[in-house]
This record gives sequence, structure tokens and C-alpha cells, in this order.
Amino acid sequence: MRGTSELRHDPGGWALVDTESDEISPVPAPDLIVYADLRSARDDLSRALAEAVPQVPVRRVGDALAPRGLLDAITEGARAGVSASSSLRSHTLADSGSRRRQHLEAR
Repeated sequence: MRGTSELRHDPGGWALVDTESDEISPVPAPDLIVYADLRSARDDLSRALAEAVPQVPVRRVGDALAPRGLLDAITEGARAGVSASSSLRSHTLADSGSRRRQHLEAR
């Protein structure tokens, strides 16, 4: 079985389900099932960062939220980067406008 597949059983029988594409492949009933699963969220680093530097927003993406595929993590990371960049630009523009007003008022 591939690392991105899950074995499922329902009244219709057994199947492998690709966790990235949701493609379902029927399989014969297994003789033995060995279950070893590490598919749980890993957000140790985000919690540690949030505690260590509380003034900096921490945004969790990828497996820190829930285990999924690589494309999900890349997409979430890109969105977080765009969001952070937009937020930074907004603060920078607001700060520069404030400084300019102070400079004009001082004249």
C-alpha cells in the first residue's frame, strides 16, 4: 500500500482510497491488517513560537493544521506568505503616512 492511501471497508467491500486524489481502487479482502498511523497534526513549533514571541502573529499551515498532501501545504504556505506580505505593506504604508503627516505638521 502506498503512503498516501487508506484502506477502507464498507458494506460494498474493501478499497484503497488515495488521500490526495480521493481515487478509490477496490481490493480483495485482506488476510492481515497492520495499522501504523502517524497522521496527526504537528504544531509543536507554532505553539513554541507563539509563546516565545507573542507580539508576532503565527499562522499554521500544512501538517500543523492537519495531515494532508504536499500540494495542500504549499498552497497554504503561499497564501500565508501573501497574507503576511499584504499585512506588512498595509502597516508600512500606514506608518509612512503617519510620519509624513507629523513632518508636515512640524513645518
